[in-house]
Amino acid sequence: ERYTYHRSGKSLLTTYFVSAIWHGLYPGFFIMFMTIPIMTNVERLFKSKINPLVVPGFDGYKMSTYPKGIVGSVYWMLCWVVTMGFVNYVVQVFSMGSMENSLTALGAHGYMPHIVLLVVYALMEVFPSPPKKKTV
Repeated sequence: ERYTYHRSGKSLLTTYFVSAIWHGLYPGFFIMFMTIPIMTNVERLFKSKINPLVVPGFDGYKMSTYPKGIVGSVYWMLCWVVTMGFVNYVVQVFSMGSMENSLTALGAHGYMPHIVLLVVYALMEVFPSPPKKKTV
């Protein structure tokens, strides 16, 4: 973290590009490591814009602030399932080796997770942020 992330101005793209090179020069490494910044940015946007609407009061860190009840539980489970689905989709290419194998694996899913990530990213960019709470 301190060697690349902070020195690159907290650039996820630079950090994961360096990680891809560090792991080796196989295309699957680059596909995986260049998808992770998109996933991370979508998650950050989602947490900043959707969490306050669905789980108000949750500070994002302490589970003691997470709301009790069915809405919070279902939301948490849904977020976990979606995250695991995307992670499983993207890490499959890590061990594929060639570009052909990597694209065949991703193509078997019609590249839909990548498309969904980009669409959700675009939507979250234009989705309004919730109003800030006024502190007295």
